[in-house]
Amino acid sequence: MNRFQDQLLRIALRKERLIARAASERAAIGANILRLQGPIGVVDRGLNIALFFRGHSLLVATAVAAALAFSRRSLSSLAGGALATWRILRLVSRWLP
Repeated sequence: MNRFQDQLLRIALRKERLIARAASERAAIGANILRLQGPIGVVDRGLNIALFFRGHSLLVATAVAAALAFSRRSLSSLAGGALATWRILRLVSRWLP
């Protein structure tokens, strides 16, 4: 064989190896996506709930007021919980659209 044919043969062999490698990587990515489908669904649902609460702040305020009215805890412990919740919501709201 001449040099040109040798080069074509090397290119064809390399192409076969790359196609096989791409197929195995595609299968690995597919397996990883299937494994992550559950956790991604949970995160997606949590974001939808957070966006709902963000868009319905009056509903959230009414629920908090009702919880405060029927709660037997002291006002200072409720204030501490409210402050912690407010800080968490501020932190999470940075990541929401």
